[in-house]
Amino acid sequence: WSSAMVVDVALRLAVEESLAAHATSNAVFLAERLVACSPSPETKYLLATAYHAAGETHRAFAVLSPATTPKNRFLLAVCAFKLGKFKEAENALNGSQFGTDGSPNEAYAQLLLGQICRASNRNTQAIEHFQKALMLQPTLWVAWDNLCQLGYDEDPTTLFHEEAILLQFQQMRSSMSTPAVKPQAQPSGLSLEMPEAATPMSMGKANLSTSVHPSTPGSSVGVMSTVTPITPWTSSNLQTGSTPVSAPNNSGSLAANFATPVQTHMDFTPDSSLTPTGSGPPPLLSKVAAPPRRPRSDRSEIPRAQRSSAVRSLDGENTDPSLTLGLGSGSVRRSTRSAATNHILIPGPIGFPSFSNNHEMIEEDLPRVKKQHMTSFPSSRGSMGSSSHSSNQNITSCQSPRPTDSLSANLLQTTDALELLHLLKKFAQAFRHLSMYRSSEALQALSELPRCHQNTGWVQCQVAIAHFNMAQHHKAEEAFRRCRQLEPHRLKGMEIYSTVLWFLKREHDLCYLAQEMVALDRLAPQTWCVLGNCFSLQREFETAIKFFHRAVQVDPCFTYAYTLAGHEHVSNEDFDKATSAFRDAVRYDDRHYNAWYGLGTIYLKQEKFQLAEYHFRRALEINPRNSVLHCYLGMALLSSSAYDDAIAVLNRAIEMDPNNPLAKLRKAMALSQLNRNEEALEELISLQQIAPRESTVLIQMGKVQKKLGKLHDALASFNHASDLDPKMGNIIKGHIDKLQMADLLEEDSML
Repeated sequence: WSSAMVVDVALRLAVEESLAAHATSNAVFLAERLVACSPSPETKYLLATAYHAAGETHRAFAVLSPATTPKNRFLLAVCAFKLGKFKEAENALNGSQFGTDGSPNEAYAQLLLGQICRASNRNTQAIEHFQKALMLQPTLWVAWDNLCQLGYDEDPTTLFHEEAILLQFQQMRSSMSTPAVKPQAQPSGLSLEMPEAATPMSMGKANLSTSVHPSTPGSSVGVMSTVTPITPWTSSNLQTGSTPVSAPNNSGSLAANFATPVQTHMDFTPDSSLTPTGSGPPPLLSKVAAPPRRPRSDRSEIPRAQRSSAVRSLDGENTDPSLTLGLGSGSVRRSTRSAATNHILIPGPIGFPSFSNNHEMIEEDLPRVKKQHMTSFPSSRGSMGSSSHSSNQNITSCQSPRPTDSLSANLLQTTDALELLHLLKKFAQAFRHLSMYRSSEALQALSELPRCHQNTGWVQCQVAIAHFNMAQHHKAEEAFRRCRQLEPHRLKGMEIYSTVLWFLKREHDLCYLAQEMVALDRLAPQTWCVLGNCFSLQREFETAIKFFHRAVQVDPCFTYAYTLAGHEHVSNEDFDKATSAFRDAVRYDDRHYNAWYGLGTIYLKQEKFQLAEYHFRRALEINPRNSVLHCYLGMALLSSSAYDDAIAVLNRAIEMDPNNPLAKLRKAMALSQLNRNEEALEELISLQQIAPRESTVLIQMGKVQKKLGKLHDALASFNHASDLDPKMGNIIKGHIDKLQMADLLEEDSML
């Protein structure tokens, strides 16, 4: 074998180690050397993975084009999607059989297709793809997130199926328990076998990996992923039961016919069927010294459960079910991997990190949840004590003892899958209500989550948004404060927090939030929205608009920045630019009701009442429980002289928010137009209790009292309004003059 072949294998391992250690620049350099030595789809995939990890998406796209293998096509589609090349991304996904050759399974392909269709404004097709993704793999939360944002309002049970998640976990267990094949015959001369202690992916005490082990070149793949103390290959290993495992088959690579030996735990009597054959280790490895070993006489010092678990690890059964549930915020969490001591470490190629056919995880990655009635399992260490949980806290992060047989392990993992599905349904139900602006139901569903999840930034952020949608700004501020205490580094949702502070006129708090956001990430669109709201509160509208435009430059799809910029243009009475900004927001997200509302206010100011009514109704179709939207629709109808319709709409606004002063004022005006002055006066009296220092209320009250002939009461109302707001003195003086003229006319008529 030539030296180039040896370099090829060494480079592969070095690239994989660099990717696992997140040394992306080093991985890129080594992967480029690898492709120069051995250009093939596999090596190009490694190079593209390194480019993608380093943020050089355009280079990854160039390396993969044209892609032939399924995993190359999938990574090509991911890169094309990030580059905005939606047609190329869709073409790469169509006609490929995913789930083979180390490529992600079909569920991830459907998820990516849904994202492509949504970005292309093909929402109907996007919904279909997201539905297929969830039905194939219920743990794809991002698919449900996208469905809710598209207005999908079906019960989560229609997509989160028990059969699907059980099949998913079964495939995980079967892929992780696939036995390694026996080593193939070694060619004479130079061998490429490497000691386990010398492989890059096995360095360190807690490095975990997965490896592909085909029985023959080109056969289907399987995954083994367990952990063991690292022991170099020596001649003594052949007599103590170590089992060499074949090296990864990288689609015809030179290392396909060679085996990488792996040391297993030696404190039990090895099965004769697992004992390797052959005369000894390869010559290159014979000089590697073995660490001191525990003599066989010390076997009694090892607990029986440890020895039995080591035996079971060779049978492919679960050996450590002590797992934790790790579901964090946003979209995007990974469970931590803990290093066990009685497993097998098998180095292997690094696949695409976010999408994996075999999920590239060991059994310690599976989330652990407990049912209330499952309080103990048989174990050589004794049974676990029972623990009580409330009805809304039956899912906890806890550890359980190791089961003694494969039946218990399978039962435990089946229960885990069902409990995880139950938890995901709770989250899905809450997020569905929130996306459909049913804020009360969303708050109720969020309160029923386990306490460990309620005390997370994601949940508190959703609670705050629910209160914000209900115009409960003080409660929203409290929830956002808790969110920041739990996750001070959180960016998502902070643009809403800044708007809450803007409504509450908390200038100091808003300035402090802006400084912290700038310190966290200057390139986040949320940061520039917070800065824009900060300057808007200080009435520096031009500076605020610049910051909102900067947010759009950072992320052209950040819809909320367009809306905020539109409101600032309205404040400057630049209606053309405001209309353009609101239309851009609707173009990126047609369910962004704030933009429809903004367009309606512009047309209302321009006295285009029919257009205003249309846009307010579009906003209400999205958010039918918003009192402000009903109020503005009533104002548009009132301006169109549709008084009865206006009163009906304003009544709904008052039912949703009894303390909405604008709705009560407009209702009183509509009643006065219909000469229902007594009802109008009652409405104004109740409104005065809510807003006692509002001059507009007193002026309208004076008008109604004048119609009712209560001239002295009307004069008192006008004088009180003048005292509260001297700036409106001229308007109030005009009403007083008319009142005095009416009084004179009344005296003349009496004479």
